Amino acid sequence: MTTLRLALLSICVLILGQVHAQKMITEYGIANMYSPKFEGMRTASNEVYTSSKFTGAHRSLPFGTTVQVVRTDVEGKSVTVRINDRGAFGASQVIDLSSAAARKLGLTDATQSARVKIQVLKPGETPPPPVISQPTPQPEKPKDPIVEAPVKIADKPVADKPVADKPVADKPVADKPIEIKAPVVSDMALKNSKLYKIQVRPTASNGYGVQVGSYESLKAAYKFIGTLEEQWFTDIVIRKDPKAADAKGRYKIIIGDYSEKAQAETYKQNVQAKYSLDGFVTKLMTGVPGETVSAIRMAKLPQEEFGVQVGAYSSFESVVSQIETFQVKFFNNTLLYTTEKDGKPQYKIILGTFPSKDLAASYKASLKESHSINGFVVKLANLK
Repeated sequence: MTTLRLALLSICVLILGQVHAQKMITEYGIANMYSPKFEGMRTASNEVYTSSKFTGAHRSLPFGTTVQVVRTDVEGKSVTVRINDRGAFGASQVIDLSSAAARKLGLTDATQSARVKIQVLKPGETPPPPVISQPTPQPEKPKDPIVEAPVKIADKPVADKPVADKPVADKPVADKPIEIKAPVVSDMALKNSKLYKIQVRPTASNGYGVQVGSYESLKAAYKFIGTLEEQWFTDIVIRKDPKAADAKGRYKIIIGDYSEKAQAETYKQNVQAKYSLDGFVTKLMTGVPGETVSAIRMAKLPQEEFGVQVGAYSSFESVVSQIETFQVKFFNNTLLYTTEKDGKPQYKIILGTFPSKDLAASYKASLKESHSINGFVVKLANLK
């Protein structure tokens, strides 16, 4: 019965996905390369992320959608990928690419982002060759080959400077596909949202990084991590120091992961010289008994579609612990909603999202039948 239910659910998702994909033809913005830390992790589609495959993450395109990604800042670079994850939630971002796909576009470990155009391909459609634009003034290159954007160390969030999301103009060419404005999420919709996707993965790296923050509370640490993520930092680690349980600085925020200390020193100098971001080189793991080190990925989501709420907590530490437990069980579609109840903070765990209430209800039933997890369907837009 469970197998039949899941099969019907998959067919419904596929049909709805094809309809949705046909609506979005072309979109412009920034493409980023996946961090190597996510190798082997479950994607939002429940596939295992494999850096050698040509896959991508998008905010809303259905899983299985094939898109062509064309660089607009460099001529002749394009790649075709299959969407199997959710991502690219920052301002101006449109897609996250696997390592293999990003390298085919010419991205490297030093330059992990580029301006692109993404175009949805119909089933069986052969992608057109990348458009070669006539000589035009070169658009501004990424500000730095190592660090994506400046932030300042502070206990409060660093102000975000939105990047203009304008396509790089190409000369008109013959037989150019008709372009339909993509349903991108506005910055205001994200700003007003209280919904987040959080991925937490324990790491055992013996490498070096640059510590850029130290916080007494886990909530403050995650707030700063959210700021770093919005500024395109991707290799972010949080180290819990058990010896500092009663003192400020229990949670250490570290960026970068380098095998050699000298590489981390160069990274630190670059950060300090160009962006006034202070920090110091440290090992990701110090070997202190009881310490935990986790790679973190955090992004704000628009409150759209439906989900299944499976828990509510008053403690931030408790909800993060439960999210980690869900992800160990391969629930990589774990979302966090923050709100208040009777003047006190409340945190809700939601699994999703789903384009329709019926699909969310079917998923809720499968959770109960296959995992003995109780929950109820929520319309994300109605969450207050």
